[in-house]
Amino acid sequence: MKFHDYEWHDAKLKNIQIDRTNLNGGDVNSIVMLIVWPDGSPARVIFSGVKNAVFNLKFGLILNEGDTILRADIAQENDLGLVEFYEKWRPFGLFGINYFLFQTNSGSKIKIFAEKFEIIADGSVSD
Repeated sequence: MKFHDYEWHDAKLKNIQIDRTNLNGGDVNSIVMLIVWPDGSPARVIFSGVKNAVFNLKFGLILNEGDTILRADIAQENDLGLVEFYEKWRPFGLFGINYFLFQTNSGSKIKIFAEKFEIIADGSVSD
């Protein structure tokens, strides 16, 4: 499925994990978001080949439903954020990067520049 095919609105954001290990000399930076879809099914959203990420997270807010995703998007190639990323990093051979944007109902904003994403259904994520 494509990024926009998922029902992001009102999915619960349960956890964010950042893996910056460097196994066998490779670039293994990844970000895993643990979420629960609006239908109650849990999943792991894995962003691999992460080149940059910006987290503007709100803490200390008491929300009855937990923090939920208001909107999620994958930017078009002409998006200013992606254009600026390429202006800075293209001289180093970086291209083929996707720009993922999330905004939560609490006002948090997450920006991830990564090569790809995948979603894995995961029964271990509890609501």
